[in-house]
Amino acid sequence: MKRYLIILPILLTLTVCRSVKAQQDTSKLTILEYGFPPGNDYLNARATVSNKWSIQFNSVADCIVPDQLIDSVKNHNEKTYSKIIDKYGKNWETHFGKEVERELLVQKKARKLIDNEPYIAKLDSTLGTEGNGLHYYLTPQYRATYSAIVFGWGDWNGKTELVTYYKLTIEINKGIVRVDSDKIELFEFQ
Repeated sequence: MKRYLIILPILLTLTVCRSVKAQQDTSKLTILEYGFPPGNDYLNARATVSNKWSIQFNSVADCIVPDQLIDSVKNHNEKTYSKIIDKYGKNWETHFGKEVERELLVQKKARKLIDNEPYIAKLDSTLGTEGNGLHYYLTPQYRATYSAIVFGWGDWNGKTELVTYYKLTIEINKGIVRVDSDKIELFEFQ
């Protein structure tokens, strides 16, 4: 259980790191956020859609937020929302939300295919007895094909670290999961 509590901030940090990388791309419109983050599945689907829309979300604080930061976020986001409305129209949030929900459904199919692989189920069960589990980072490649990084806590040079167990390609429409790599390596957010 403790590791699950640790993994959430790590995943949030990884999302923020990806957002900071994207921040260098001035063509993306940045929305600042604070508060308890949504689930990782939703964040992964939203990141996929926001990348297509040239929008990025940066988390600037967790649950405890000073008033000055709230005001700064509000001022920043008002300007950003104005630009997004100019680019995508007044109903952009509705369209964006629906696209995220569709992406989430597709990614859930991919996750189910991964979960059904015997070597994944066995590893997840083994890690689960240690209070750990597997996590997936999905990236669309083309049509209904995704790449996946399967990661979790593991032994790395005698220390407990976040490691990649598998790199996979998932062809959702064909129900195929292909192992691209089963080399255990230190997890690096891409």
